[in-house]
Amino acid sequence: MSKNSNQWEGFDDCIICRAMKQADKDDVPLTEQELIELFNKAKDNGAIVGGDYFDELPGND
Repeated sequence: MSKNSNQWEGFDDCIICRAMKQADKDDVPLTEQELIELFNKAKDNGAIVGGDYFDELPGND
C-alpha cells in the first residue's frame, strides 16, 4: 500500500499481505527474517512460493 493511498492493494486471505498491511498500519517495516517466516507459513498452507532466491536465503527451512 502506498503511503499516499487509502486503499489496500493486497489480499485479505494472504498471510503475507495481512502482515504487510499491519506493518504499514503500525509504520514498522517487516524484517527479512519475518518475511522468510511468513513465506514459509504461506507455503505450509498451500501457497506456491519459492524460486532459487527464496530457497537459498539463510534461515529458510
